[in-house]
Amino acid sequence: MARPKRQRIKLAIDFGGSSTKAITEIDDRSLPIVMSPEVIEIGTIDLDNYRHQHDLDLWHRSFVGVKDRYFAIGELAVRLGATQALKRLKSETVVYKLLAIVSILAQRLDLGNSFDLELSCLLPPGEFAERERLQTKLSEALTDFDTPIGRFSVRLIDAQYHPEGMGVAHWYHINRSHVTGKVGKIMAGHRNISCYVMQGKQPVKKATSDLGFQSWIELIIDRTSGYEFGTLSVAVARYWSDNDRIALGEILRHRDVVEREFELEHLVKVIKSTQITYWRSINDWLDDKFPPVEEVMLSGGVADVLKADFIAYLKERLPIRADCGNRQGIFNDRAFKQIPDLAVPEGYQSRFADVYCLSQYLMTRSVIKTRS
Repeated sequence: MARPKRQRIKLAIDFGGSSTKAITEIDDRSLPIVMSPEVIEIGTIDLDNYRHQHDLDLWHRSFVGVKDRYFAIGELAVRLGATQALKRLKSETVVYKLLAIVSILAQRLDLGNSFDLELSCLLPPGEFAERERLQTKLSEALTDFDTPIGRFSVRLIDAQYHPEGMGVAHWYHINRSHVTGKVGKIMAGHRNISCYVMQGKQPVKKATSDLGFQSWIELIIDRTSGYEFGTLSVAVARYWSDNDRIALGEILRHRDVVEREFELEHLVKVIKSTQITYWRSINDWLDDKFPPVEEVMLSGGVADVLKADFIAYLKERLPIRADCGNRQGIFNDRAFKQIPDLAVPEGYQSRFADVYCLSQYLMTRSVIKTRS
């Protein structure tokens, strides 16, 4: 009897500061996964509790074990007290996050516990230089790791590493190939804001900063008390993007009606005042690091939240282009019309632009077929 063909999966993944976003293809459609970024080391005494919760999708109870060290990932890590470690290099935790994503996909796609993996990762520019070390760690960990649904042995047969923003940059070059001048890329995420200048497909200048969304949230926390970083981040993003005061009401600490109203007004005042400080820092950094260009690609969660500020800034600095309807060439995530509606939480569609473009344009096409 012939040996069953070993299955292969192609996975594109973005280890963002606010969430881990991954995507693969199944039956000619995109299958996305979003996980919270938290990772916490745990003991082994309670692992059986999570192994036997068969009624729960692995996403809710994900842990991985590598060389007798165990780590809870995502929702389970949050329940066990983990917080976002934004000062830590992403490369310190990406191995465990990747193993968790791989095991979840294996469960959902019925891949078994041994298969081949082709991987494409987005990394911040400052950590892109560590890709060879990361490659070694990933290859070793994938060969033998434990999960709530058993041990896995996954063969990493190919891995590609790209700076954050390269997915949408490649989309741009396909759709705007006639532009011959220098083009800018601003990637504004939860932890970092990075910028690139491209001449054709080649980067000629790049810079990164710690001015991600977390910088604004830290300013707010310094001027208030009692708010948790993660829930405050979500509430501020919703409030500033959609003027949604209900989002802020959900995190208020007081129960008395009068006290709640006072707390809400104080929080709004702090958000508005710190936004001025935060944007001034971004403005000054861009003035220092971002040279004149013909057009700009703008992506990332902060670019959505502060879209009006970024666009106003760029309109003052970019030339009018006839091929853009006599307007400046500013392309944000919502301009990527080829991206289908993905089954992701509210607010994540545009945040998947980079990793979706990575999967479509920078990986060779491969579609997994479900087993009948």
